[in-house]
Amino acid sequence: MLLQLLLISIAAILISAFVGAFAAFGGLAERKIIGRIHSRYGPTETGPYGLLQTIADAIKFIAKQPLIPRLADKPIYIIIPILMVALPFTILVVLPWGHIPVWSFKYDLLFIISLLALNPILILLGAWAGNSKYTTLGGLRAATQILAYEGVLFLSLAPLVYAAGSFSVADIVAYQREHLWLAVLQPLSFLLFIFALIGISERQPLDLPEAESELVQGWMTEYGGVFFAMILLAQYITLWIGAVSLGALFFGGWGDITGIFGFLAKIIFGILLFIYFRATYFRLRLDQLLAFTWKGLIPLGIVNLLLMILLY
Repeated sequence: MLLQLLLISIAAILISAFVGAFAAFGGLAERKIIGRIHSRYGPTETGPYGLLQTIADAIKFIAKQPLIPRLADKPIYIIIPILMVALPFTILVVLPWGHIPVWSFKYDLLFIISLLALNPILILLGAWAGNSKYTTLGGLRAATQILAYEGVLFLSLAPLVYAAGSFSVADIVAYQREHLWLAVLQPLSFLLFIFALIGISERQPLDLPEAESELVQGWMTEYGGVFFAMILLAQYITLWIGAVSLGALFFGGWGDITGIFGFLAKIIFGILLFIYFRATYFRLRLDQLLAFTWKGLIPLGIVNLLLMILLY
């Protein structure tokens, strides 16, 4: 028991160091890539080729004095950024990193979906705690959007679970080792999964809860300094979770002949895919977004699930 706790503690430290580095340099890579796609430069001034820009940003966030609104609910205001980081960190514990997971059990995929479902609750609490009309509007937008796309997420994963006969990510990876990639066998589920991840992570073009041209910074308007840095870190951890899930659930994970290095390449492909969507497509209006979800994606997901049941 003590040995297991020690191993989990070491794994938690290593994971924390890794995701911190990923948030720093992944954010820099994202800014550079989007700059090239938009025919402009990304960060160039801080360090050679701008490589130290994210580190400078982190120092700036930490050095800033955290200002709490006078009429804010201070306990909730302070604890929400901490919980928003703790939530994806908990998901990282059960997320597969290869043949040897940190902690794996039979229903780990269901556990991941359940934790993601808590995100809109935290956002609503953080929006309410800021005592601002901008944060309130952003929180309501986030609740309506994320709840809708959580339905899309479940419908995109249900055919995979039905085909593999398990809620375990490792079992779904093993199923693809014996068959084809589920991105090939289930192309509609693949597309629905991408839309769902973009909507849940509030990334462009589905970043309506934080539309800076309309709501300043949405539900995060009253958060600054280290609080904003924590929320930003949580968003980049969610990006990593989405890319790992995409590679494991739809591209065979580590189970094919490419092994763990192929799995890493699939994760990088997923990250680049999400960056491409952010740089390319325009933001929808909220009514267009919800109509697209409830009238388009969710019925399509239901039809796809029914076809899966009939075919298998």
